[in-house]
Amino acid sequence: MNETDFLTLSKGNFGRIRYSMTKDMTLSELAVFAESLGRELAQAMLTSRLEEDPRTHPQEARCRHCTGRWRFQNTAQRRVIQTAVGPIEYRRAYGVCDRCGHTGAPLDEALGIPPFGPSVETRKKICHAAVVGRSFEAGREILQVHSNVDLSAKHVRWIAGTEGRVRKERDQERTSPIKPGRAPRPRRRRRDCW
Repeated sequence: MNETDFLTLSKGNFGRIRYSMTKDMTLSELAVFAESLGRELAQAMLTSRLEEDPRTHPQEARCRHCTGRWRFQNTAQRRVIQTAVGPIEYRRAYGVCDRCGHTGAPLDEALGIPPFGPSVETRKKICHAAVVGRSFEAGREILQVHSNVDLSAKHVRWIAGTEGRVRKERDQERTSPIKPGRAPRPRRRRRDCW
């Protein structure tokens, strides 16, 4: 999508919410409609941004683990990811590092896109809804009503559980230098030389 296409879409959406088109709507209906038009524009902007990113089709890329060269297995792999503004479809190069065997997409790694499942901000919403709802079914309803994220209760449970395990592992790694039953030694302060 180029700038002209985006402006045409914006103008079209603005025309769809004019009085003559929405005169029989209540304020609540108008707000929901305006929000859906905004999401449509946001999806178009994100899709356009991903299309123009040079990391979508890199000529050469380095592995973030060992700095080896990527061997691309697919130069236009299709992916649809659930984001805070709805599903976004994009294409990106996908490959493997011949040195260490790491697989992935340079674009995804550069932008912090998880290798599977929804985007990071959507995962945060899912986990929050699962906790606040006190059940995965209630969390699913909260997501659908407040975030337009349509998942099954089973999927909410799986994502929240996965994120919980990841957080627990990170916390254990951070606290593993502390021996059980013993407080960590305080670091000595360096005295400045005068």
